[in-house]
Amino acid sequence: MLGFLAVCGATDGNEPAKGDNIVVFEDSFERSELGDPWRIIIPSFSIKDGRLVGHEVPERKHTTISRVPLAFRNAVFEFSFRLTDGESLHLVLNDETCEKAHAGHICRVSFSASQVRISDDRDGAFRKDLYQAFLASGRKGERLLLGESFPQALDAKRWYRARVALNDDQMEVLIDGKRIGSFRSPGISHPTKSDFGFVTKGNIVEIDDVRVTKPKSDQPPTRPAP
Repeated sequence: MLGFLAVCGATDGNEPAKGDNIVVFEDSFERSELGDPWRIIIPSFSIKDGRLVGHEVPERKHTTISRVPLAFRNAVFEFSFRLTDGESLHLVLNDETCEKAHAGHICRVSFSASQVRISDDRDGAFRKDLYQAFLASGRKGERLLLGESFPQALDAKRWYRARVALNDDQMEVLIDGKRIGSFRSPGISHPTKSDFGFVTKGNIVEIDDVRVTKPKSDQPPTRPAP
């Protein structure tokens, strides 16, 4: 199922009151081709057995990247995932008009076999001036990693249900209903995001049943500050 704009309720006290959230995106990948609105920036993603599969191709020397256009400031992202034969999965939130951040990266949550990490990309590792200096160093310089890691063992063969809640300057992560942790940072409160997507590293990472909700009142300005 792929769709937009259905009504739903919020789920905890840190979010809008029940009935004030709407579903703005859903996809269960029950088709043969990925298609719109998914934009595959760095291949390869494909659909297999009703799941979105990220498969990093080493020759490309870059993680896989996908994006879905969606305007929001605050939102809740829910999805199922399995690391399978991969190193990591990242939910990345972007603003393609943000001149301060490389590739418009604003913030992300990263899942690996041993931890979950919440990162401020805009003011940290992808702040454009710092990232360009890192590239100029031949990727050998130090990077400003602005975020927090939470130890969490994840079985590569097991499916998990993640829930990532973005609320102003805070991101909170739950897995299978268990709170893993949260992190506050100025970059996370960037007033607009233009899209979200998944990045995978390693051979095979699987994703399914993606669902995004946001407050009815969430109306980000059309021209965000850089």
